[in-house]
Amino acid sequence: MPNFDYKALDIKTKENRTGIVMAATETEAREKLRGMSLVPLSIKVVRDEASGGGAAGSFNFGKLMAMFATVKNSDVIAFSRNLAIMVRGGIPLTEALLYFENFAENAKFKKILNAVRGDILSGDNLSNALAKFPDAFSEIYINITKAGETSGELDVTMDRMADLITRQEKIKAKVISAAIYPGIVLCLVFIVLVVIFIWVLPAFTKIYKQMGIKLPDLTLFMVFISNCFINQWYIVFPLIFGGVFGFLKFIKTPVGKDLFDKFCIRVPVLSQVIRFSNLSQFISTLGVCFNSGVPITEALDFAVNTVNNNELKKCMQSVNRQVQVGKRLGVALSETGIIPELVLLVIATGEESGNLEQSLTTATEYLEKEINSRIEVLMAFMEPLLLLYLGVVVGFVALSIYMPLFSMYENMGK
Repeated sequence: MPNFDYKALDIKTKENRTGIVMAATETEAREKLRGMSLVPLSIKVVRDEASGGGAAGSFNFGKLMAMFATVKNSDVIAFSRNLAIMVRGGIPLTEALLYFENFAENAKFKKILNAVRGDILSGDNLSNALAKFPDAFSEIYINITKAGETSGELDVTMDRMADLITRQEKIKAKVISAAIYPGIVLCLVFIVLVVIFIWVLPAFTKIYKQMGIKLPDLTLFMVFISNCFINQWYIVFPLIFGGVFGFLKFIKTPVGKDLFDKFCIRVPVLSQVIRFSNLSQFISTLGVCFNSGVPITEALDFAVNTVNNNELKKCMQSVNRQVQVGKRLGVALSETGIIPELVLLVIATGEESGNLEQSLTTATEYLEKEINSRIEVLMAFMEPLLLLYLGVVVGFVALSIYMPLFSMYENMGK
C-alpha cells in the first residue's frame, strides 16, 4: 500500500499541516484526511527508489516529457467534453479533475490538471485556476468558463467551447490541406531542378564541348547556374534556404504580415477562402460567447482576436467600435462590405426577433458550407495553374538543353 505526502488545512486550528498518510488510492487518502478534520490541499504519492521515482539522482522520464510536451487543442476538446459530462452527472469538480489527471496521456497537460486541482482544493474557482495556464487555455476559454460558473451552467459552456474549438480546428485543417498540394508540387520542382543542374546539364555540356558545338546564350545562362550549384553550393543553398526562412520570419513581423495579408486578400479565389474562414471563426466565437452570457461588447473583443488576416481584422475592429457606441450589430457588419448578404439577413432577423443566439449559429453553419465550396473551387483553379507552371519550367529547361542540338542540325543542313 503506497504512502501519500500531503499538505492540508486543519479545520480546528486553521493552520496548514503536512505529513504522510497510507492509503490504497488518492481518494481513500483524502477520505482519511477528512476524517482527521483536515482539508486536503495537495496530495502526492511517495515513491521509493525501488519503484523508480523520487530518488536523488534518478532519471525522471515523466518530467522530461512534460518539459518538451505541448498541450494540443485535441487535449482541451476531450477535457471540455468529458468535464461537461461529469459535471452534468453530479461528480464533484475535484474528483473529475483527478480522473483526467490519472488518464491524461499528455505529460504537460497532466501537470497542469494537477495544479488546477490543487488550486480548487485551496478554495479557488475553475476559471481562475485555468487562467494561470494561458498557453493551454485561451482568454476566450477562461471567460466562457467564468460565465458558466456564474450562471450555474458550466456543463453547457464546456460543451460550447468544445464545439467552438472543434470548428476552428476543422477550418484550419481544411485550409492546410488546400495548401499542401501546391507546396508538395513546388518542392518536387525544386528537387528536379537541382538534379538537372548538378547531374543532367553538366553531362550534356560535356558532350557539346567534345563535339565543338557553340552554346547559345540561354544554354550558357543555365550552365552558369549549374556551375554555381556545383562549385559554390556552400553559398547557393544557404542563400536559398536563408531566403525562404527570412521570408517566413518577415511575414510574422507587423510590417511583413500587413503586406502579406494585403496581397493574399487580393488574390482571386484565394481571397474568398481567407475571407470565409476568418468570418466563420469570428461569427462562431461571437455566437458561443454571446450564448454563454458574455456581454456583446466583450464577446466582440474576443471574436475580433480570432481573425488572423489584418485587413479583415481592421473591418471587425470597426464593427466592434460601432456596436460599443450603440449601433446594431447587423448594421455595423453591413457597412464593412465583406459580409455575405445571407449572413447579414440572418443576423438582422435575429436581432429583430430577439433570437440572435440561434441566428449566429445558423450563420456559422452557412459559412462552414461556403468554406468547403470555396476550397473546392480553389483546388480546381490551382490544378491547371500548377500544370501550366510545370510546363513552363520544364519547357524552359528542356529548351536550354536541346537548343545546341537544333543549332547543330541547322548548320549541317547548310
